[in-house]
Amino acid sequence: MASPARQHKQKILAAQAAVSMSSDDDSVRGSAYELMLEQMGQQKRELKSIKSMVAKNEAKAAMLPEWTGYIDGVLSADTGVSDSIIGQLLIWSIDVAEYDQAISIGAYMLKHDIALPEQFERDTVDAFAEELADAWIKNNEPTITLAHLKQALKLVAEYELFDEVRAKLLRALGEASHEAGAKYETYIEYLDEAVTLNPRVGCKPLLSKLQKLQLEALDNQDNV
Repeated sequence: MASPARQHKQKILAAQAAVSMSSDDDSVRGSAYELMLEQMGQQKRELKSIKSMVAKNEAKAAMLPEWTGYIDGVLSADTGVSDSIIGQLLIWSIDVAEYDQAISIGAYMLKHDIALPEQFERDTVDAFAEELADAWIKNNEPTITLAHLKQALKLVAEYELFDEVRAKLLRALGEASHEAGAKYETYIEYLDEAVTLNPRVGCKPLLSKLQKLQLEALDNQDNV
């Protein structure tokens, strides 16, 4: 983990980078940001040399704390200038289950309509929603919480998403709500909307089972 002094230095560099990137003066723009780009480029080269996805994510987890100061600096400056580094850090944060940090970065990027780096084919809102949904769906023991998923849904609510992406997020919310012991109406609504958007989203059997249980519970109440 980066020392407090290094984090402070990164925060200052991030603020300087934000100012320089928003400047119209070519002699001012770039120097601070280029230092950070160089560091990011070196780390991406290191990751590219790692074959195992498990080992790659372990390396990301080791690298990410070095960027704490930069992230804090960018978010506090709140300039909204185009920034490929912060976009890369959004994806890394999700990859290594730093979901609070990912949601803070995602909120900033969505607020300012900042695109992901060129190597990512999806736009920011779809990638943000889908990666967080997959963090639940693709893990047998997910560490992403219902609260995280609710925050994600709130952030993307007013954006247009691919139906398949929104369906994934709603599926994740439905399953997480069910596991958290929410009311039938809550998670059935999420799952039903997910299946409506994409019948192949993968939660139709669970939805059918829960709808049946809900009807049985209602019948039992009527018979009391």
